[in-house]
Amino acid sequence: PLFYVLIANNLDDLGKPDDAIKIYLDGIKILEGNKDFGSYRASLEFNLGVTYIRQKKYTEARTVLKNAVEDNYSYPSPHFLLSYVYSGTKYKIPAFLAAARFISLEFSTQRTGTAVGIITEVLKPAAKDPKTGNINIFMDMNAPKDEGDFGIFDLLLGTLTTVRGDDDKGKSDNQMFIEAIGSVIAILAEDKKMQKTFIGKNYVPFMSDLKKNGHIDALGNMILYIRDNKNADAAKWVAANDAKLS
Repeated sequence: PLFYVLIANNLDDLGKPDDAIKIYLDGIKILEGNKDFGSYRASLEFNLGVTYIRQKKYTEARTVLKNAVEDNYSYPSPHFLLSYVYSGTKYKIPAFLAAARFISLEFSTQRTGTAVGIITEVLKPAAKDPKTGNINIFMDMNAPKDEGDFGIFDLLLGTLTTVRGDDDKGKSDNQMFIEAIGSVIAILAEDKKMQKTFIGKNYVPFMSDLKKNGHIDALGNMILYIRDNKNADAAKWVAANDAKLS
């Protein structure tokens, strides 16, 4: 099957994407229904996703990348590319989850920095009116819903790192950010409608287990440190907790 990847990649690089797509699809068809070849299918599907993205066929790319994730959950590249596609097509929560899963697999590459950027953009603090101090949260009424209805989450995202209650007094910005990650996961896990979606089947269970097993501090500090290695608290935590990161 990897010969199909090689042939199709060459065709794509030669400026023949349509011919490349036919080869990718032929290779995937040969391997259909065989669980033992999931990793091979995932490689074909990922590379097909790359070709679709070059053609700006983002819906097709999303479909094959989701298949790649399901065929080989330990393969970092489909998660990364899926987070990129989700982010660019206004799927905030799916982008956040795909990027978080990717970071759990690939810690210190250029792609990790891009994935961190996606996560921090999703969780960025809501804007404040400089005159009144009021927080402005905007909900995109045209956000796509075919991956799940995330309208309520879009409203919450801006508040998680901005609004401080009585229990949050004295907490650092780092603590607020890390707790925001945990809050998003907890809310998603409670949404029964979400359980039937792709992210509900593939990303929410993983992130819920990550939270349940006490790894939110590790994930959060890793993200904060990668975003800014001069973040003193995150750098200190990372330096002191190598075993937890591992």
